[in-house]
Amino acid sequence: MLQKIKNISRAPTARKTAALYTGIMLNVALGYVVTKLNTAWLSVEQFGMFSLFINTLFFMRAFLSFGLFEAASRLLAVEPEVSHTRRYLAATLTLTLFLGLLLSLSILILSRFFDAVFETRIGFLLWTFWPLAVVVMLQGMLQITLRGLSYIRLLSVYMFLPRLLYVLLMAALMAAGLFTLKSTLLTFLLTLLVVSLWLIYRLQPQFTEWKSYIGRLLQEVREFGAHLYLANILTAFIYHSDKLILAYFIDARQLAYYALAFALTMPITHFSKALSTSAYKNFANQTRLDRRFLLTNFAYIAAAASGIILLRHFIITDLFSAEFLPSIPPLIVLAIAFAFSGLSVPYTMFFKAQKRGREVRNITFTVQLVFVAGNLILIPWFGIMGAAWATLIAFVLDYGLYVIQYRLKY
Repeated sequence: MLQKIKNISRAPTARKTAALYTGIMLNVALGYVVTKLNTAWLSVEQFGMFSLFINTLFFMRAFLSFGLFEAASRLLAVEPEVSHTRRYLAATLTLTLFLGLLLSLSILILSRFFDAVFETRIGFLLWTFWPLAVVVMLQGMLQITLRGLSYIRLLSVYMFLPRLLYVLLMAALMAAGLFTLKSTLLTFLLTLLVVSLWLIYRLQPQFTEWKSYIGRLLQEVREFGAHLYLANILTAFIYHSDKLILAYFIDARQLAYYALAFALTMPITHFSKALSTSAYKNFANQTRLDRRFLLTNFAYIAAAASGIILLRHFIITDLFSAEFLPSIPPLIVLAIAFAFSGLSVPYTMFFKAQKRGREVRNITFTVQLVFVAGNLILIPWFGIMGAAWATLIAFVLDYGLYVIQYRLKY
């Protein structure tokens, strides 16, 4: 099996991109099914709670990861020996489980005062599911370390398999008349846990002499991962803090409209992520980005964003419900915003592979300041449209700063 994995890791970038993009798009398609089922069986207010709960878990994961996954990914990318990579995996898994426990305890504490701060009340959900929060830490670790290993086909399977099982179990819950807000969240977490454990078994981490590898891993965290840790926290703000700010100022119904628009437009960046993730190992050993690589990314981004904008009424009313028509105005702005985000992805991944964590951190810090300021200024006046415009401003700035830094450095 290890020889097969080594062969997979050496597959050409184009084949890796195709495999990963297929997995990502299957995940997107299944995501639309999940959203359709949840919006059909939950009230608008419950769907808003569902979205805020998921975003809270992912935000807390970014806050408590401490740059471990990025550090491990780069070590695995430059390590040629399989025996060493398996020990690095064992060290990474050990530290991940510790961080997962820390995440679960943090969610438990957060559940006690969440409702006193936010208008959208999910304290009871945080209290119910805090023991399972560890699974999102495992997910983050696996996604990033598989990138460093360049095990792209395994990563592509991991992108869609948990959601496929989730959809099947959702259908079973509906047939049994057991579909509720709590049951759909429990199913989401358990399916992710099962597939994560299966994948860890497939990777066969080796726990002999793994303690010395923890020391090397922690050194890489200090030298490189710590910079990306700060950047990842700020990136989590970009993707999730707008919902938290919205939850403070508006009700669950408005949050649901924005969550749907966000969920429909964020996949615009997926091809860029598949393309750049597949090239991560190459990025670590080259001095410039290929112009054809950037043009390919631009062509897809332009087509995807244009398609969503042109088909916006069909997507909202026919695929979901006319009840979500207020999602259309922010959807247009967010489609343009995520187009710029997709254009930034190759530069971000290239800088990470080149161990330019400081530049990534500084750019993200600048963008985040603008993003938070934009949300705090615009949301009280314009609600969900204010959040959409703040996102667009932030992503345009992000792209511009990466292009400037790239031209200065390379």
